[in-house]
Amino acid sequence: MQPTETTTATTATTTTPPISAPLAPTSPPAPLAYVPATRNEVFKVIALGLIAGLLVPLFSWLIATYIIQPVFCNTGANAFNICSSGGVVANHVAAIVVAIAAFIILTQWSVYRALLLIVAVTIAMWGLKKYADPLTNGYWLEYYLFFSLLHGLAFAFFYWILRLRNFLLSLILTILAVIAACVAVVV
Repeated sequence: MQPTETTTATTATTTTPPISAPLAPTSPPAPLAYVPATRNEVFKVIALGLIAGLLVPLFSWLIATYIIQPVFCNTGANAFNICSSGGVVANHVAAIVVAIAAFIILTQWSVYRALLLIVAVTIAMWGLKKYADPLTNGYWLEYYLFFSLLHGLAFAFFYWILRLRNFLLSLILTILAVIAACVAVVV
């Protein structure tokens, strides 16, 4: 005798939701007021600011010592009076060189509004040498720490402002902050 197969069929019961009023169409969530950033990106931008703050006075010293002093100050003629303000001129040249390098790095990292960030930091820190020289009284460690910390803070601050989605608001706040920084250094 062969075994017989018996199949049992189970019936699935489906329940339908109760009939209710039609759902109102939902609107998409409102976009954030700022462009979100990863923690890693924020730390990289601040670290770049700290390193740029160390490189500006270093390059400034190198330019003043090995380019401006031998080329312009060893001759008898001081046509442009560059010898008396050689440190400031060297600082401006070093700031531009470091700003270009920092811009290249930020664009490689795909940082949002990198050019505006670099321009704002460079303009805001433009007169920092005249401000930092009397404060540090020639102590090079204080001078380098001062430059580095202020550049790191400037990078962080302008990075934060420029993350706003509204370009006009971001630009206005950046311009106001740059003007405030310039006035604070001059006065």
